[in-house]
Amino acid sequence: MSIFTDISHLARTSCPYFYYFAVFLGAAAILPYFFTILHGIYKLIFRKRLNLKQRYGENTWALITGSSEGT
Repeated sequence: MSIFTDISHLARTSCPYFYYFAVFLGAAAILPYFFTILHGIYKLIFRKRLNLKQRYGENTWALITGSSEGT
């Protein structure tokens, strides 16, 4: 057995309320990141694609002015 399983077993048997509270805090800290990743995957797979040729016409063009760094 590793030291982590020993500590986990000790925490569950000696003070189970603290153990469950710590598990709840850890889940509460990780879940927003998990849902952000799931939302990104959902948008990547299921978002509606824009048909720019149909929207703006066949022979249109754009002039980009300003920075290209994105900040």
